[in-house]
Amino acid sequence: MVGAATDAEYPATFANVSAIANEVLAVDPSEYEAIHFVYNEFVSAIAYTPSIKTIPTLAGEGMDEPMVEYEFEPDTKSEVLQDMKEYMMASGMWYCIMENAMSEQSARMNAMENASKNAGELIEALTLQYNKARQARITTELI
Repeated sequence: MVGAATDAEYPATFANVSAIANEVLAVDPSEYEAIHFVYNEFVSAIAYTPSIKTIPTLAGEGMDEPMVEYEFEPDTKSEVLQDMKEYMMASGMWYCIMENAMSEQSARMNAMENASKNAGELIEALTLQYNKARQARITTELI
């Protein structure tokens, strides 16, 4: 199964991400081995790298009876495990979305800085060209 959530609200909230995580978890876990998130990971103010985060299904081999060494009272183990699974999915998605948002803001900041620098250089070049034309006109009038 392949899917993409492209119509999400911006800026993202943990509540929205949790709703998406619940939709993902509603799919039968036997249909897939893992969930992969593709996002931009923030490295520095001028760099980010495309990354993939993998979250296993928690329904594979050896997962028939997870957390056997823990006791749950009053026998709410299935509810606790479901809640933990939902939180793991939502927090993994939230991490990816926040990394991607930070990378986006960094890219926007760099783009605006470059645009400001280019505009300054253009103003200097046009000012020089204007002053040369004005001086040439004054010189022509004096002659």
